[in-house]
Amino acid sequence: MRHRAMTEATPGPRRLRPARWWWDAIALTRPTLLIPLWTMHILGAMHAADEPSRVWIPPMRFVVLSLAHTLLMAAAYVVNQVADVDTDGPNAKLFLVADGLVSRRLVVVEIAALVIASMALVAIGGVASGAVIGLFAVSAGLGAAYSLPPPRLKARPVWDIVANALGYGCVAFAVGWVSVGPLTGTVMARSATYALCVAATFMFTTIPDIPGDAAGGARTSGVALGAGATAWVGVFLLAAALSAAVIQRQWLALPAAGLALPLYVRSARSIRRGDGAVGLTRATQVVILALSVAAAWMWPWYVGLLAVVIVWVRWYYRASFGVRYP
Repeated sequence: MRHRAMTEATPGPRRLRPARWWWDAIALTRPTLLIPLWTMHILGAMHAADEPSRVWIPPMRFVVLSLAHTLLMAAAYVVNQVADVDTDGPNAKLFLVADGLVSRRLVVVEIAALVIASMALVAIGGVASGAVIGLFAVSAGLGAAYSLPPPRLKARPVWDIVANALGYGCVAFAVGWVSVGPLTGTVMARSATYALCVAATFMFTTIPDIPGDAAGGARTSGVALGAGATAWVGVFLLAAALSAAVIQRQWLALPAAGLALPLYVRSARSIRRGDGAVGLTRATQVVILALSVAAAWMWPWYVGLLAVVIVWVRWYYRASFGVRYP
């Protein structure tokens, strides 16, 4: 796909102070997207340990695997921003790469460093196994296929949903699972509920990006279906997640789907009536927030990690650009 000139895109906020490359490097990894990744790691480990009613202490194997997978996915997020220059500009987001605020050299070096560090940690940390290598290979393959041509699943209806659901709901969940137990067929059944939650959330998050994605030539599921149908597909997927949680008695997932479903229905109805996406942002945040609360309920120290990430991201964007995010 041919990239348009930067001057044709909607520019992001101007810097308020000179760049600090190390802060930019951290911001490029999209720390807020690491939160659902870590949440799925914890939930996967909890399901494998089968201790939903006890406070959980993460073993060292979990820490090493989670960190290694975090580094790999952070590299995928940077690649995604490079590949999405055409759409991030019009959508007025992720402007570090889209607006050329970071050097190409920094981007290339960071991607390479993250991948190498991930592989080294798996090797040195003594966690390498056939299951781990397979999961990391699938994760890397999905990350590349999602952003890069020729597959570029991000711009293919249905495939963009599947890639997100598999990447977060299944693979990340399985990475947590194998940190405390063997990889078995039970993983897919247990992860199905979370994959449906991820798919539902993805459908709603793609709605605000429909104009920019269409302008950039990305035929996402949102572009193909339109805002109204996309919202109702999200409602259906979340209802399916709720049903799966009830059937499998997944008490950690049940509150997330149950609390979010009425908000999803309300937003879908407002879009159908032409009132705009009423409560859309809140609806998309409820699922991951509720799942993160469930993870923190089992591992209370997780609250501290979440607080550090959110506070740092808010400080960075306010200090650098004068904007509030998230």
